[in-house]
Amino acid sequence: MKTPRPSVIPFLEIVSEQDKLAGERKIVDIMVNKFDGKARHSDLMNLSHMKKREFGECVASLIEREAVRVETEKLNSRKASKVYILDESIIDSWKQ
Repeated sequence: MKTPRPSVIPFLEIVSEQDKLAGERKIVDIMVNKFDGKARHSDLMNLSHMKKREFGECVASLIEREAVRVETEKLNSRKASKVYILDESIIDSWKQ
């Protein structure tokens, strides 16, 4: 395998970093465009078309970065649902 030229290495690092955040961007995009910033866990997971593990890692990353907070809501007096709420500042900047 050929070693990349030194000028190409920073570009490869940037692309690699973007790839690491692709799942998070996808989840934020779905939350903003489909759910107006508030989505139930199962609905968000289904629309993201991610594997359970990948989805969990991306959501955990967003929670750790304080971009998303988690609340529990009881719907139709049934089992409680996990709801993700996107930070308002992210919603505003994403729509611009």
